Amino acid sequence: INRYRHLIPKRIALSRTTNRRYSTPTEEIKTHPENAKYKQGDVIHGWKLNKVNYVQEFNVTTYLCEHEKTGAGFFHVDAPKDQNNSFSISFQTPPDDSTGAPHILEHTTLCGSEKYPVRDLFFNMYKRSLNTYMNAYTAQDHTTYPFSTQNEKDYYNLMSVYLDATLFPRLLEMDFKQEGHRLEFDNPTDSTSELKIKGVVYNEMKGAMGDPNQFFSQALQQRIFPGTVYAHNSGGNPEDIPNITFEKLKAFHKNHYHPSQAKIYTYGDLPFDKHLKFLSENAFDKFERITTKNLLSEKVKRYDSNKTFYVKGPPDPMYADASKNIKMAVSYLCNDHSDKFESFAMSFLCGLLLDEPRGLFYKNLIESGIAPDFVPGTGYDSHQCETSFTVGVQGVSQDDIELVQSTIDKTFQQVIEEGIDKSLIESSLHNIELSIKTKSPNFGVDICYSIISNWLYYGDPVETLLINSRIERLRKEMEDPTFFATKIQKYFQNNHHKVTLVMSPDENHMSQQKKSEAARISAIMQSLTQGQKDELVEQYHSIEKIKSSQEENKTLLPTLTMSDIPRDLPNPIILEKNNFIELDHDQTNGIVYVTVLTPFELDDIPVDLEQYMSMFASVLSKLGAADMDQYKLAEQIELYTGGIQCSIVLVPAIKDGKNFGLAFKMTSHCLEKNTERMVDLMTAIYTKPRLTHNSKFLKNLIDQAAMEATNSIMHGGHVFAKLRSAASLSLGDYLADTFDGLKGVNYMNNLSSNGNIEEIAEQLQRLSNYLLRRDDMRVLITCESQHSKRIEKLIEIFHRNVEINKLTLSYPEIKTFSPTATKTYVKLPSSVSFTGQSVLTVPLLHKDSPVLRVASQVISSCYLHQEIREKGGAYGSSASQSMNGVFSFSSYRDPNPLRSLKIFENVVDWVSLKKFTNKELEEAKLQVFQQLDSPNSPHVKVFTQFIYNISDDIRQRRRNAVLDTTASDVIDVCNKYLSKDVELRGSAILGDESNVPDDIRNGKEWIYE
Repeated sequence: INRYRHLIPKRIALSRTTNRRYSTPTEEIKTHPENAKYKQGDVIHGWKLNKVNYVQEFNVTTYLCEHEKTGAGFFHVDAPKDQNNSFSISFQTPPDDSTGAPHILEHTTLCGSEKYPVRDLFFNMYKRSLNTYMNAYTAQDHTTYPFSTQNEKDYYNLMSVYLDATLFPRLLEMDFKQEGHRLEFDNPTDSTSELKIKGVVYNEMKGAMGDPNQFFSQALQQRIFPGTVYAHNSGGNPEDIPNITFEKLKAFHKNHYHPSQAKIYTYGDLPFDKHLKFLSENAFDKFERITTKNLLSEKVKRYDSNKTFYVKGPPDPMYADASKNIKMAVSYLCNDHSDKFESFAMSFLCGLLLDEPRGLFYKNLIESGIAPDFVPGTGYDSHQCETSFTVGVQGVSQDDIELVQSTIDKTFQQVIEEGIDKSLIESSLHNIELSIKTKSPNFGVDICYSIISNWLYYGDPVETLLINSRIERLRKEMEDPTFFATKIQKYFQNNHHKVTLVMSPDENHMSQQKKSEAARISAIMQSLTQGQKDELVEQYHSIEKIKSSQEENKTLLPTLTMSDIPRDLPNPIILEKNNFIELDHDQTNGIVYVTVLTPFELDDIPVDLEQYMSMFASVLSKLGAADMDQYKLAEQIELYTGGIQCSIVLVPAIKDGKNFGLAFKMTSHCLEKNTERMVDLMTAIYTKPRLTHNSKFLKNLIDQAAMEATNSIMHGGHVFAKLRSAASLSLGDYLADTFDGLKGVNYMNNLSSNGNIEEIAEQLQRLSNYLLRRDDMRVLITCESQHSKRIEKLIEIFHRNVEINKLTLSYPEIKTFSPTATKTYVKLPSSVSFTGQSVLTVPLLHKDSPVLRVASQVISSCYLHQEIREKGGAYGSSASQSMNGVFSFSSYRDPNPLRSLKIFENVVDWVSLKKFTNKELEEAKLQVFQQLDSPNSPHVKVFTQFIYNISDDIRQRRRNAVLDTTASDVIDVCNKYLSKDVELRGSAILGDESNVPDDIRNGKEWIYE
C-alpha cells in the first residue's frame, strides 16, 4: 500500500518527490505558440497575466491570471503534447450547518440554466459528449465542476454548459424538491397512501451515512474541528436535510457562486487566450466585482487537554469476528495549511510511519496482531485550513482499546529513540521520482484535484506542483538527526488537541433511524389538512409536468454528432513479436513496463486449491523471496520499482462464451536504469517465493484483505450485486464472483476467523507449483525503442530461470457447470439497497454484441435513469454488455429494489415501443465511443490485444458495427435476448434485513443469505 500519496493531493499518481541528483526531462521545452507570445503583465481579453512559471517536474508552463473586472482567478497548465484538455470551475462553499446546502446546490445548478433551460444538464451533456472525465463534487469546504475531453468542439460545448449552470442557474423550487427533499405519498397520486420523505440527495446521504466508515470519518471530523465549518456535514445529514428551505438554497448560491469568488482551471494543448476570450464573452464580463473574503480562514479553538469520545454507529457487513467490531482512531490537529514545507515534511514523515510493511505503526499495530487493518482515513490530511494526522484501527475488541492507545504513544517514542530506517527514506524518495515521470491518462484532472484546496485558501496554485525545491530542502533538513523527532514531540507528544474516537456498532442503528424518520413523518401527517395533502399530489404533477416540458428543450444543448467520430481506429496497436516476448515501443518518459502472463487451465488446478488462487496472487510479492524476508523485499521493490503486482486474470470467452481463459499475471515498471534490478526481483518472486516462512505475517495479510474486502461492499454494492446475479449463468462469471465478489469476501472472512494459517501456507506453496511455470508464458515489454534490445536480453534470462516441469494433474478434474436462474437476497446493514440482474446473450465476436453494447447505453440513459433514479429514488443505475456474453442491469443506493428488478424485466416492453429517438440513439453511440477512444497509459493500452486477444481488426469491425447500428437493430437484439420470458435470468439484492418481504424470506424462489 502506498502510504505517500498525501505528498501530492489525491488523484495525482505522484506519491513521492524528486531530488537534484536525479535525472530530469531532457526533451525540448515547448509551449503552444499562441501562449509563448504572452508575458507577465499582459492583459488578455480582460484578464491580467500575473505570473508565468515553467514547472520542470512535469515539463509544463503555467499561467496565472486575474479577471480585472470581477477578480476571478484563472490558472492554465500548458501541456503542448497532451490532447486530453481539462477544465474546472470552483467556489468556496463552507457549510454553516449539516442541512446539505452546498451538496443540494451542486445538484440543483445542474437542473437548468438561463441559456440551457433543460432538466438534468449533467446527464444530458454526458450523452452529447466524448468526455474522458465529467463530474461535479462537493468537498468539505468547496465545490468543483471538472471535465476533460480530447475534442476541441466538445471542450467548448462543455465549458459553455458548466459556466451557465454555475453562474446563471434557474434554481427552480421544483428542482430543489426533486434533488434535495420533499414530502410525497408512496403512491404519488393517492393522498391516502403512506407519506414519505424523498429526494436524490436525501436518499444518497441515507446510504452514505449508513456506511460505517463514512459515519466514523464524519464523527471524527466533527470532533477534531469543533466550532468550524469542518464540524458540519457538507453533504448533509439525513435527519437535517429536511430542514433546509428553498430560500436558503438561493441565498447560498448568491453568497458563494459569484464570479469574484470563482477559480477557473484549464489544462492541455489548446491556447489559453481562446479560453479567456470564451470566459469573458460568455460569463465574466456580465458581472461586476464584489467584496470577497476568505471564508475558510477560521481556526480551531484548540483543546487544552486531550479528549476521548465514544459513539455508536452502523455495523459493518459480514464482519469475520463479531467480538472484534470496534473502530477507533487517535487524531492530532497539526500545522497551518499555509506552511507548505511543513505540510510536505509532515506528510512525508507520516507516510514513513505508516508504510506497509516497514513503517513502525504497521509493525506495532497490524503486524503485531493487535488489529487486522488501519481504519479508512488513516494518514496525514492537508485539505483543510489546519492539517491533521490520524492513526486508527478497526476490527479490535473493547479490551484492546487501551492497548491501541498505549501502542500509538510508544511508537512515537520509539521513533524518537531509534530514528527511521534510512533505506525506507531512500526508497520513498525514489518512488517520488518514478511517480513524477509516470503520468496518468487524465493528468489534467489529477492536477485540478491537487491544486484546488491551496488555491481556494488564497494560495498560489503552482506551489503544489513545485516539488523539487521542497525535496531538496527536506534532504538538507534531514541532515539534522533530530528533525523528525522534533516534529513528533511538537505535534504528537506535546499536543493537547488530541482526539480519540471509539465507535462500537449498534445493531439497532438502522431500525432506530427508520423509527425516527417514521415518527417525524407521522407528526407531519397528523398536522396536514386535506388541502395540504392535495397540494402534495399537485406538487407531484407539477414536477412531472416540468420534466416533460424540459424534455422539449434538450435541442438547445450543444452536441457532438457522428460526423465527429472517426471511422478508422485512432490508436492502432503495433506489437513486435519475438518468440515469447511481445514489444510495444512507445514514448514512456524513461519508464520501462513489463508484464508476465502465464496461462493455465482450471481443470489443471486441484479443486481444493481453486479457492486459494486469488489470495495467492495478492500475497505472493509481499511475503519475501529468495534470501529476502518481507521487509527486505519491500525495501528493494520500493527502491527500484513502482511496485510488483500479481493477479489472476479471467480472460473472457469472446468467441463462444464458454471457453474462457485463466492466467497468472505479474506486472511492474521502473526507471530504465533500474530494469535489471526489477527483473531480478520479479525472478526471485516467481522462482523462490517464501510462502511458508512467516505464517504470522501471512495471517496479517489475510486479516487485512478480509477487512478491506468487507469495507468495499458499501462503496461498490452494485458491482457485487451484478457479479452475484451473473454467477449462476456461466462458469466464468461464477469464478468472477468467487475471486472478486461476495463469495470471495465471505471466503476471506472465513479464513481470517477460522483458517489454520500453517495449513493455508502449505496450500499456497502447493498452488505455486501449478501457477508459477514457464509453459506458454508470454511477456509484454513497453519501452522506448533504443532500450528494447537490452531489456529483451534481461527478460530472456528471466525466462530461462523459470522451471519448465511444473505440476499438472495426471487426471485433470473436469469442471462442469450448468446455468441456472437464481435469485439471491444478501443481508446488509444499510437503509438502501443494491440490485443486479443478468441474462445470457452473446460473446464479443458475435455480430449482435456491438449492437447490444449500444442497446445498453440506450437503456441506461433513456429508460433506467428516468425509471430508477428519477422515479424510484435510487442514486444510480446502469446496463452493460460483457465481453463474455452477459447483459447486466444494476442499481445503486436504491430504496425500491424489488421495483427496480421489475423495471429491468420490462425493458423490452419499453424498447419495443421505440420510446427512444434517433437522436438518443446517436447519443448512446457517443457514450460507447467515450469508452472505446478514452486515453490510456502506456502498456495498459495494449492489454486488449496482449491479454484479451482482441486484435485491431476485431476492434475496427466492432467500431464499424457501432457506427452503423440502427434503431431497428437495437429493438431486434433486445427482443431476441432481453425478453421478460427469458428463463435463465439471475437476480440479486443486497440490502437491509428489515426490508425483506415475507415472500422472499419464507419462499422457495429466493436464496436468502
